[in-house]
Amino acid sequence: MSSVPLFSYLLPFVLVVGFIGIIFFLRNMRLNRLAASFQRLARDLGVSYIEPQSSWFKETFPSVDGSIFDRRVCVWMFGRGGHRHRYYYTKIEVGCKNQHYTLGLNREDFANRIGKFFGGQDIIIGDEHIDKKFIIKSNREEFVVSFFNHNMKALLANHYPKFKGKLELKDGVLAYEEMYELDSDKNIEKTIAHIEFLVKMAERIEETATMQS
Repeated sequence: MSSVPLFSYLLPFVLVVGFIGIIFFLRNMRLNRLAASFQRLARDLGVSYIEPQSSWFKETFPSVDGSIFDRRVCVWMFGRGGHRHRYYYTKIEVGCKNQHYTLGLNREDFANRIGKFFGGQDIIIGDEHIDKKFIIKSNREEFVVSFFNHNMKALLANHYPKFKGKLELKDGVLAYEEMYELDSDKNIEKTIAHIEFLVKMAERIEETATMQS
């Protein structure tokens, strides 16, 4: 009767341990890359860097939080979807005294056009370029029409090439989320551009809300 080498019994265990080790190695590399980008963003903005919570099982990310032009700004990441089809988003929140007004802004795409066909809400502001490119929602149409003055229309038109996500105003926060990871110089610059855009929008929102009240 031939003896089976001990290594033959240990091989599956060694392979599993090695596979898990590779997964954690790649995960740590990714987190280190994200941490470096978030740290640079925090330095560029002059805000605080917040380290991700330590967890073996829960997916966590770094974030930044602080005040810019006396306005709170937060940036973080999150994931959506299952293991095989998981997508990562960067979300930016800017403090905004919106009173009771809300605002939703999305680029018009195929899914949104289908929604409009079946009666989805879309406010028309009377500007052909913006009305064709965006889906606009709000709880007060007169607020939106007043909000989009000449300067705001120009600001949105200039930012349009970078605007590929979803913007929402409610509960004292102007939030923007887009599917990308904050893991490169290019995406850091994109995030800063989004923040500058949101800060200008927040200023105009507060001005409009005061006039409408």
